[in-house]
Amino acid sequence: MVHSTHFQRHTRLSTVNGRVSKRPRGPREQRRSAKKSEVTRALIAEKHAILLEELKLAPTTIGAAAAKFAAFVEVEKLADQLDTPLVDRLIASEVRFADSYRVIATKKQEPGQKGKPVVTAIVSLTVGADANWQLVKEREGIILAKGPEEEREEEEQPPIKNYACLDAPMEDAPKKEKSSLGRRIYGCITQRNGCFIQVRLTCKANILDSFKELPLQLYVDINTTAQENQLEAIARVAEKQFIQKKLGFEVASLPKAASAPSRSRSPSIVCLDDEMDGKQSSFASSSSSSIICLDDLPEQPPKPSTFMADLNDEQKRAIEEIKREDTNNVFMLFGPPGTGKTHTLVKAVAELVRLGDRVLICTPSNKAADHIACGLLNEGLGKGTDDALYRHVSRTLDASLVPAQLRSHAGIESNGDELRFATDEIDLDDYAIVISTLGSTPSLRKLYTESDEKFDYIIVDEAGQAAEMEVWMPMAFFACRRTRLIVAGDPMQLGPVASVHLLDDPAYGYKTSILSRLYQNEAFRSDSQNMVQLTKNYRSHEAIVNVVSQVFYNDTLEFTRPAGHDSLDDWHRLPQSQFPVFFENVYGRVQTDRNGSSSNEAEANAVVFYIESLLRSRRVKAHEIGVVSPYTAQTQLIRHLLGPSSEVTVDTVEKFQGSERRVIIMTAVRNGTALGFMEDRQRLNTALSRAQQLLIVIGHGRSLEALPDWFKFIDYCKANNAYVDASDIADSRMY
Repeated sequence: MVHSTHFQRHTRLSTVNGRVSKRPRGPREQRRSAKKSEVTRALIAEKHAILLEELKLAPTTIGAAAAKFAAFVEVEKLADQLDTPLVDRLIASEVRFADSYRVIATKKQEPGQKGKPVVTAIVSLTVGADANWQLVKEREGIILAKGPEEEREEEEQPPIKNYACLDAPMEDAPKKEKSSLGRRIYGCITQRNGCFIQVRLTCKANILDSFKELPLQLYVDINTTAQENQLEAIARVAEKQFIQKKLGFEVASLPKAASAPSRSRSPSIVCLDDEMDGKQSSFASSSSSSIICLDDLPEQPPKPSTFMADLNDEQKRAIEEIKREDTNNVFMLFGPPGTGKTHTLVKAVAELVRLGDRVLICTPSNKAADHIACGLLNEGLGKGTDDALYRHVSRTLDASLVPAQLRSHAGIESNGDELRFATDEIDLDDYAIVISTLGSTPSLRKLYTESDEKFDYIIVDEAGQAAEMEVWMPMAFFACRRTRLIVAGDPMQLGPVASVHLLDDPAYGYKTSILSRLYQNEAFRSDSQNMVQLTKNYRSHEAIVNVVSQVFYNDTLEFTRPAGHDSLDDWHRLPQSQFPVFFENVYGRVQTDRNGSSSNEAEANAVVFYIESLLRSRRVKAHEIGVVSPYTAQTQLIRHLLGPSSEVTVDTVEKFQGSERRVIIMTAVRNGTALGFMEDRQRLNTALSRAQQLLIVIGHGRSLEALPDWFKFIDYCKANNAYVDASDIADSRMY
C-alpha cells in the first residue's frame, strides 16, 4: 500500500500557549498541494505578455533556457498567488505593537551605499480575539503593511523570502496591479502567549518606527523559498561559463578535444534527492556535451577492474566512460526498464570512491534517493572514513519514513520508540558519499563552507523525472571546473510533473527533461562517448520485453529469462498458453467525478475478476499484484471493490514509476475519441514495463487502436492470439 507523507511533512502552530509547537496539518491544507489551474494562457497574455513570450522560447542556448526556466518559476509564483487569495490568508484583522522593539542584527552596508541600514528586530504584538491560528505554521511568514502613501518607499524594501505578513487597512488605497497590500514588512512568528505574539521582522531601520502607532493586519505569506532558490540557481548557471560547458547545449559531431588534466582527488561522495529548493534568473551562452551509443562502441573497450565481474559488457563500458576525465561533457546513462541502471551506478560510484573522487548524487524524490543509498550500503560502502556516506534528509520529514538501514547515515537517533534528528552539526568533508533530493540541495549548502572542496562528480539519477531547471541546482551550488555531470534515467518513461496545468502544454516544454533534450540531439546521441544505452532486461518475461522493445525502444531490448519468468505461463485464464500477455476488449460507460477524474465500472469489475482468479489459484500473493490506471477515480473505485483489507497495490502510473510487480493489470478507462492520458506514450510505456511475469491490459480496443502506440500493442496481442472480447468470455466468469 502506498501511504502519503503529506501529514508527516507539514506542521503548524498549535493553539496552546507558550512556545510555538508543532502538530500535524489537517485535511483543510490538502488543497495547498493540489495542482493549480487558475493560471491560463489568456491571463498571461493579458497581464504578463513578456512572460508568455519567454515561455515560448526554444531552449537551444543557455541564455534562452535560462529565460525560459525563469518564466516557469514566475508562472508557479503567479499560480500560488491566485491559488491562495489574500482574503483566505487573513490571520487577524486587529494587530498593534505591544511595546517597543529590539534590534538583534544590522546588515553591513557596502561602501557608498545610501539610505538606512537593513535590520532584523524582535517585536511584540497584541492580536485581536478573532485571530485564526489554524492558518499558521511554525515560523511562517507574516506581512506588516501600512497605507498607500508609503508606496514609494516600498520599492526600496529588500525582498525577504518565506515569511508572513502584517498588513495595515487600506480603505482609500488605489488598486495596484502587483498587490492589494500596502507598505509591508516581512517576518515570522516565533512565540505566542494568548493574545500576545512575538515576531522577527526584517526591514529598513526607519520603517519600524512608522508602523508603531498603526492598526495592522496579520496575513500568512506565500512560501516562495523553493522558487527563490531555483531562480538563484538559474542565475548562477547563466553567469558561470564553466558550468554551461557541462550541460550539453552545444554538441558538435567533430572529434573531442583531449581530456582535461587529472583532478585532485579527495575521498567523498554526495547524493541528493529530488525535492525543489531554489530559483532565480539570468542568461548566457553555451557549450558541449556527451553520451555513449552502443553501436559506436570500440571493439576492445578498456579492461575493467575485477569488481565489475558481475556486469555485462554495456554496463562495464558505461562505467569506463563515467570514469573518463572529460569534465566539459555531460555523460548520459540510458537505462530502459529492468536493465540494471541503478546497479550500474552503484558499481560506478564504488569505483570512483576507490579512486578518491568526491561524488554528489541527486534524485527527484526521496524514494529514488533511498533506493540508490541502500544499494551503495549493500555494496559495502559507507563503513569507513574513505567511503563514508551521508543521506541528507529534510528535517521536516518524519524520521520514521527513512528506511532503517539509512537512519544512522541520515543523522537520525533512536531513543526507545522515539526517532529524532541528532543536533550535532554535519560536516560534508567527513563524507565520501552524500545523497539527497534535488529539492534539498539548497539546504545542503548550510553544511558546506566556501573553503570546502567541491565535488568531482555530480550524478543525477532518474533525471528524466525532473524538470531540467532542477538539475541546474546541484550544478549551480556544488560544481567546480573539475566537476563532471552524469545524468541517468530513461527519456522514454514519464517525465517531470508540472504543478501548474498550463505547463502541461507540450508547447512550453516544461516536461522536456535534460535526458529528453540530449537524446533528441542526434549529434549528441551519435557520439560514442556521450551515451550508453543498456539493453539487457533482467526483469520481465520475454513476451513482455518484446512488446515494450518493439513499441518504445526500436527493438533494442533483449530478454534474459530471469528466474521465475515463466511461472505463470500455464495459468488457465491465458488466451494463449506460454504467452503471459493479453488484451481484453471491454466497452464500459465512462463517468467523470467533480474533480475531473474518470472511472469505468465495467473495466473495474474485469480487474477485480482477474485478481480474484489469481488469488484463488494460490500461485500469486496479493502483494505481488499491481493495478495501474491513469485516473485517480478509477483507482479509488477498484480499491472500494477489493475492500479495505486488500494487499493489492492499486495506484496511478506516476506512483508506480520505479516499481515492479509479478502481475500488472492495467485499466485504460477512457474510450471514444477523448482518450486523455492514453495519448501519452511515456505513460503507456511506464505502465506496461512494470510487469515481471504477467501483463493484462483492459480497455476498449477500437477506441485505443486510433493511437499509434496502442495500435502496435493491440496488434501484437492479436498476432499472438492474445486478444479477447469480454462478451465472448462472459460465461467463463461464473467461476
